[in-house]
Amino acid sequence: MGAFLDGYEIKGSRLMSLWIAHGFVKSNGDKSLEEEAEDYLKALVDRNLLSWDVCRRKADEEKFHCVSFQPGCEVEDELRLLRVLDVMRMVFKEFPREILQLVNLRYLAFSCTSRLPIGISRLWYLQTLISAQYVPSVPSELWEISELRHLKLITKLKIKETTFVHKKLQTLSCVWVIPSLIRSGFFQTIPNIRKLGIYYEDSPEIEIDLSHLHKLEKLKCQSALDNDGSRVLHKLRFPCYIGKLTLVGCVVFRTLLTTLCALPNLGVLKIEACVFESEVEEEEEEEWEATEGDEFRSLQYLCLKDLNLVRWKAVETNFPRLRNLIVKGCYKLEYIPSNIGDIPTLQEISIYRCGASVVASAQQIQKVQQEEYDNYDLRVVITD
Repeated sequence: MGAFLDGYEIKGSRLMSLWIAHGFVKSNGDKSLEEEAEDYLKALVDRNLLSWDVCRRKADEEKFHCVSFQPGCEVEDELRLLRVLDVMRMVFKEFPREILQLVNLRYLAFSCTSRLPIGISRLWYLQTLISAQYVPSVPSELWEISELRHLKLITKLKIKETTFVHKKLQTLSCVWVIPSLIRSGFFQTIPNIRKLGIYYEDSPEIEIDLSHLHKLEKLKCQSALDNDGSRVLHKLRFPCYIGKLTLVGCVVFRTLLTTLCALPNLGVLKIEACVFESEVEEEEEEEWEATEGDEFRSLQYLCLKDLNLVRWKAVETNFPRLRNLIVKGCYKLEYIPSNIGDIPTLQEISIYRCGASVVASAQQIQKVQQEEYDNYDLRVVITD
């Protein structure tokens, strides 16, 4: 941690991946390395040891230093033992091939506007690979690296049929799902995945079954509204214990929302650039009417962004544990349901780039809570 600038915001997942790459985390087999790292992080927070000055002093004592990297230079022999290379703040036009000489790397974070090179599989011990820029293409040999735990690339990964089981893989984004991938049983080869992103734009008749991924906690489903793949959610089977779900560019329908209510651990739901559509001709489209039996029992965070939604009907019992409601760019939306204000756990309503009627409804909810219930804890944030 002392390697970061003072005051720099560090994501917990990034920090834990760095610990694992350096070999600081050990497991007795009962827990994964990531679970052990989470315990370490909690212990440090509880003991108030996350001080930059303390980290710098300890790094000096342990002679723990970072190395700068300049492309075009010969890699010195001692650098070939490097386990961690983070050059995300340097943007390369071409991937520096010198990196492929660092065969001991466990962690690589980079920014590059070109494709990943052939030969990336030489980094046989690589556990974490992160890109900060869009990667146009990725060689299939990347999938041969058996030690991969976290693969976070800004791209759509076209993975050829594979039978190799990546038992260590925890994070994977973003996989382009095609019919041949489904037929090959790809999702059976990543049994311990915890965070997954998928992109789909082919025939909606193909079923994507993720129900067996019992460790999956975070799922992001993306498509494009101008093709059949946007109806992917019609044929997607969700894992039971998912905690965070993000939907982008998909068609959302009533039975899907009822299905999501049945997910007992769903705490975060983000719906972005999606179209609400009715499955029954008599019902109005562009409407979300939560029925009496629809209860998102664990949902704490709900974000609605850039939707075609016009009417939203709901009562407090539909979202009994909601804390944060965010509405962004929903220009057609007429109002926020007034009963949302009666949710006892609600802490904040945030409105960004919405119509005047939505803003007025949020302000009215706050006014009623203050004047009728003496509730001054509910915050309403309005941003143009």
